[in-house]
Order: sequence, then structure tokens, then C-alpha cells
Amino acid sequence: MNKRFRTITILSVLAASTMVFTGCGTDLPANASEQQIPSVKTITLSSVERGLIGKVVVNETVEIYSKQPGRIASILVEEGAKVKKGDLLVQLETSELEVQVRKAQAGLDAAQAQLANTLEGARQEDIRAVQGALDAAHALVDQSKAAFDQIQITYNQAKNHYDMGNITKDELELATTNYKTAKSAYDAAVANARSAQAKLDLLKAGAAASTIDQLRAQVAAAQADLDSANLMLRNASIVSPIDGIVVKKYAKAGEMAFTAMPSGASLLQLVSLDPAKVEVSVPESEVNQIKEGDSIDIQVASLPDKKFQGTVSFVSPVSDPNNNTFTVRLTVPNPENLLRAGNVVTVNFTADAAKRVEIPRDSIIEKDGKKLVYKLDGDQVREIAVTTEDKNKDWVFVENSSLFHHEDKIVISPPASLSDGTKVVVE
Repeated sequence: MNKRFRTITILSVLAASTMVFTGCGTDLPANASEQQIPSVKTITLSSVERGLIGKVVVNETVEIYSKQPGRIASILVEEGAKVKKGDLLVQLETSELEVQVRKAQAGLDAAQAQLANTLEGARQEDIRAVQGALDAAHALVDQSKAAFDQIQITYNQAKNHYDMGNITKDELELATTNYKTAKSAYDAAVANARSAQAKLDLLKAGAAASTIDQLRAQVAAAQADLDSANLMLRNASIVSPIDGIVVKKYAKAGEMAFTAMPSGASLLQLVSLDPAKVEVSVPESEVNQIKEGDSIDIQVASLPDKKFQGTVSFVSPVSDPNNNTFTVRLTVPNPENLLRAGNVVTVNFTADAAKRVEIPRDSIIEKDGKKLVYKLDGDQVREIAVTTEDKNKDWVFVENSSLFHHEDKIVISPPASLSDGTKVVVE
């Protein structure tokens, strides 16, 4: 789509001359008044390129802080350095952080191993060992039971003999002691067998669900500790968040770096100037001609041989109350960073629509509901119907500006007698 410069027209009033008549003296015909040629004044349409003054502003400014406290090991950039997003800017010391990573990794390994062993369940050799202990316990129960039964018979006999007066009290007490000892041995053997059986049952059943859940929670906590340690290690390498230029360097190696809040100090300042932003104040009379996406040409006085192009990225819907202008923001590719923040530039807007021509209101007359303008064509005028849009109280825009060309002359305050093809004399 062709782009054409928006232009405004200026007036160039031609020098006045005396009214011209045909013939002289006695040669005048009887109807001389009917032969009078209208005398008119004209203006010349002149396409004048009109630029608006704007200023280059920073596209983005970024203060570089550390995400965590730490001592600065090195700063890898100087003021003026061009950096890309992800480039390493500042390196903090990492020896303590690396120890924390190894410690967290060891904790995770241990938690995972414990969970794995529990999920795997009892090994067969463990079950065989406990089964053997249970068998031995059962054998001991049998032995203890047999011994206890025999001693119990002896004890009962001793009681009977004592009651009959056949044995002494000491002999009864000895039998009683032997009975109690045998019973205790038997009870202990039974308890040991029950314990061995319970252990075997637990091994065969595996770990309880609550135990598994607890071990899994321990693994998750250990993983979180490792993730946190790795994050702190990564954060010790401070990288650029944007493509830009280092404009301020505030810190040096050996100093402490702190976080941004509450009292942290910035380490570096970066600005982005590619693309650059240009802000320009546009008069109310012209702002409606500018649309987002329109192309622009930009010139910088300090770079007369360099031209820049960009697009309209923002047209403010609110005017500046101090001067009734509207802020228009332009996005301009600036890969060589030739445009600098604060540069004063001249902005020439272009548009896809045809150029609009301005003419004075008093060049228009109305006939039969039409707005007419008379354009000089040799010694005659051509009648042109126009559609207009108000600019201000003295000027209007011509909608179909293709009807006019550079250096065309149009009649000012045309007399009502003019019509298409009328001969005229220009004052």
C-alpha cells in the first residue's frame, strides 16, 4: 500500500492588477457593459512538508538487584556495554551455596532409599530368620511345658506328704520354689513365642499405609530442600532481563549485594533503546488524521544523512490541558542504537490515504445545494464540486484532494456570476 505524506497548504496571494476591459475609446461597442470580463483574486495551492517536533524517550529502564544477600565475586560488564537478555552481569560467591546443594542432595538420597526399602517389603532371608526364631521358641515352649508338668506333679505330692506329716516344712518350700521357677520359665517361653510370631506376621504383611505416607512426605520435603538450594545457587548468577545497554554501574567486587526490598541497593541500571520510543505532541486539528499503525519518517538534526522509520503505537485519547495537544507515541527500530534518549527529532507523518488539501472557507460558494470551488484554467475557470471537513473557522479540508494539484490556483470570494468555463482576469 502506497504511503503519502500528509501535507498542509499555504497561501500565496498573487499581486493585484487593474481591471481589464476589451477595446478603448470610440471602439467600445454599444453593449460594452455586457462584454466586461470578471476580475478575480486567487490563491496558489502549495504542498509544503510540515514536520512535528518530538523527543526520543527510553523504551524500558531496569534496575538490577540481587534476589538474595551475598558477596559480589565479580561484575562482568562496564557502563556502555550492550547486553542481550540472559547475559551474565554479576556473579555472587557460591562456595557456601554449593555445600548446601550437596547437603540437600544427600538428604534426598537417604529419604528415597528408606522409602524404596519399605516399599520393597521384607526380604526372604529376613523372613526365614524370624521363622527359625519362632520355631526355636515353640520348641522351648514344649520343653518348658514338659518340665513344668513334671515339677507340678512333684509339688502336688509334696503338699500331700506335708499335710500327712511325712516331710518337713523345708522340703515343702523347696518343692514350692521349684514349681514357681518352672512356671516362670514356661510363661517366658510362651511370651517369647508370641513375640516371634508377631514379628513374622509383620514382616509378611509389609509396612503400614501410614508409614508409607510418612516416608513419602519425607522424600517430598527433601526434594523441596534441594530445589531451594539449587535456586539460591542459580540466583547467585545475576543475568540481564532485557536486551539493552548498561548506563549505570553502582557496585564493585567484594561488596555485599542485597535484595531490592526493603533497603537493597541497585547493582546496575539498564535501558532499552531498540526499539526506541518517540513522543510527539500533535495539535487537535491534526490528531484525527493519525492512526495506530501509520508509518512515519523521522529525522535527527545531529544525523542529517540518516533516516529512521517507525510506526504509530499509541495515540492519546486525552489532550494536554495546558496546550490542547495530544501525545502520540512512535516505535522506531534502532538496532545500531543511533537514537539516544533525549534526542530532538522531526516527525513527518505518512498515511495510506491520499493527501488532504486545505482551502479557505471564502473560496467556496453554494449553488443548488452543492459546494463549489473555481480553479483557474488558463484564462477561464473550472467549476469543481467539493466535499469538505472543518478544520477551523477559516479553513476546511477537501475530502477528494485528487481534484487539486501543486501550484493550482483557486478563486477567492468568487462572484455569483461565475460558472464553468467563464473567462476571468486575475487581479
